Amino acid sequence: MDGMKSYMVRLGSLELITVIFWMLFWLANGLAKLIPGVHIGVKFAEKGEMNPFAGTLDKMGWGTGLGDFAFYFTGVVELLLGLVFTWALIQFIMRSGPAARQPWILFGLFVSALIFVVFTFANVVTAARPTPLIWHTTYFGVVGVSWLVIIAQGMWASSTGDDS
Repeated sequence: MDGMKSYMVRLGSLELITVIFWMLFWLANGLAKLIPGVHIGVKFAEKGEMNPFAGTLDKMGWGTGLGDFAFYFTGVVELLLGLVFTWALIQFIMRSGPAARQPWILFGLFVSALIFVVFTFANVVTAARPTPLIWHTTYFGVVGVSWLVIIAQGMWASSTGDDS
């Protein structure tokens, strides 16, 4: 039974690492969009272009005014998503069981997947250079792995009766 408990500790650690990764990822990307001159998070623009949305929406025929709105709106959504994962981390630190924090984490991962689907769709529609498409699809895959980690942790906790 000690081997199973050790496995559970490692699985719980994977949950913690997952939450911390996505919290830092979304907070950094949101702040990079909302605070001028801040260069943290993933940089999707090249050659000093600070708003990749403007060019993407121009190629789609939607105009650059909407690009600025989309850029800042996305920054706010990313910050809010970072706060969802921050709340899940607080739940983890407060020793709430997986049943208390799992819905927050899964909601955050669902919204993350939606964001990457939209970004990937925009990359395909606008025939963007391949680098952002590779980044977005890779992050989409990381969301899938994160989802599996959280689901497995919840299933393990419910099957062993260990809701810690």
